[in-house]
Amino acid sequence: MKNEDIAKSLLSVPVSYIMNSEMFREIFLKYDPAVYEKVSPALTVKDMLPEGREEAFLEELAGAALRYAEETAREVREFGVAVDPADPRFDWGTPEKNEAAVRLIEERYPVSHGDIICYGPSNMTLWYSLEQDMLPYRAQNHGMGGCTDPDLIAYAPRVLYPYRPSVVIMQTGSNDIAAGIPLDEILRRKEEMYALFRRELPKTKFIICSGLPLPGRMQFWDATVKTNALLRELCARTEGLHFLDATDAMLADTGDEMYRTSDGRYFNPSLFRIDRIHLNKKGHDVWTGLMKEKLAELGV
Repeated sequence: MKNEDIAKSLLSVPVSYIMNSEMFREIFLKYDPAVYEKVSPALTVKDMLPEGREEAFLEELAGAALRYAEETAREVREFGVAVDPADPRFDWGTPEKNEAAVRLIEERYPVSHGDIICYGPSNMTLWYSLEQDMLPYRAQNHGMGGCTDPDLIAYAPRVLYPYRPSVVIMQTGSNDIAAGIPLDEILRRKEEMYALFRRELPKTKFIICSGLPLPGRMQFWDATVKTNALLRELCARTEGLHFLDATDAMLADTGDEMYRTSDGRYFNPSLFRIDRIHLNKKGHDVWTGLMKEKLAELGV
């Protein structure tokens, strides 16, 4: 198989997620016209391999993944900022990748005392606008997509503590939920991590961003809502922690039934690139606008 490594990496991807892109959806429908009747939140690409045609199916999916990556690069240019989609900052997940990301931050993204440092999710496109719109705030994007709380704790002495930042913005939510970690365990882990960071950085303000709602990942919606409620309560009772709710601004009270959430609201399609499950430029402007409002509220 020409693109065997890419094909293997796709096997664990949820079908409901990947089919939001038309280029992938067409391939699924080609091999199984009844795919919509079978899709469920737990179903992965591996579960949908067509018997006797597995290799051809995966080869086509791998080709689509390469085109998807090309679209990501074009999307970066559309946002008008110099962000490399292959930047190691956005590819955490193994000790080797983590070390490469930290080394890159140390060598190429020096941080000064008083800067704002942002840690993000694996959806690295969240930071296209941030790289541009937050420059006046001396905001540094450390990426950290796909990293876990233990990763952050392990590398904080190198990428966080030495700089004594004025603000640390931490987006949280779907990675833990996707890993199947119980909500009370998520809260316990984060409470311990935030307590450690606050002890090491007593003058730093920590903004804890809600999990961002994403159309096509409905299986995480209820858990995201519950996690946001727990984190909001934690921030309310903990000095130095400030909750930023990005959820409400991305939802509407009315809308198309296909975008309905389980709690009766609707994803606002005007803020998303639905085929890529990313925010569009308008959505990014809403997101960074909320960040700026919170920074102003905190006197930063």
